[in-house]
Amino acid sequence: AEMSLGEVRRVGTDRFTGFLALQDDGTYRGLIRGETSSSFYARGFDEECSTNLTGSQDLLVIAENVPEGHAGDPGHPIVVRFYPMGQPEIAEIGCDYTLDASPDDPERGIRWGFYAPFNDLRVVDPVRGFLTAMPEGGEWTYVYREFAPGLGGGTWTVTVEVVEPEG
Repeated sequence: AEMSLGEVRRVGTDRFTGFLALQDDGTYRGLIRGETSSSFYARGFDEECSTNLTGSQDLLVIAENVPEGHAGDPGHPIVVRFYPMGQPEIAEIGCDYTLDASPDDPERGIRWGFYAPFNDLRVVDPVRGFLTAMPEGGEWTYVYREFAPGLGGGTWTVTVEVVEPEG
């Protein structure tokens, strides 16, 4: 006999736009705008729910150099971490959907608070962060595809352009 515990699907697009500036300590920092648009579907034993998840949020982004990146990345590998600068601005959510919440981190002195419903857990987990690369110059675009059997997958298109500050 086969038994199903349920099904959960989340499909959508997240977009992050803004500028990061190189700091004296070698990190890159900046405020960016994160936007999300997705659909959520869940089915349990005797319940079923479907809703749209749309909204935006201002995020502090800190990127730092790390020793190893993905094979084929140009430039030097960096890990990008996202911290909410306030509550997300989201449309009304149906179902009993709860935003991801993270506890206080006394070592960093940061109250992580609530994140918008972004599709990738690396955005709402600043400890792990998102691994990518900083090119030596110019513009670079790379598509990362990930798939976990039984859990689903995702595609990230990352474009990084290195520019000199104006003035």
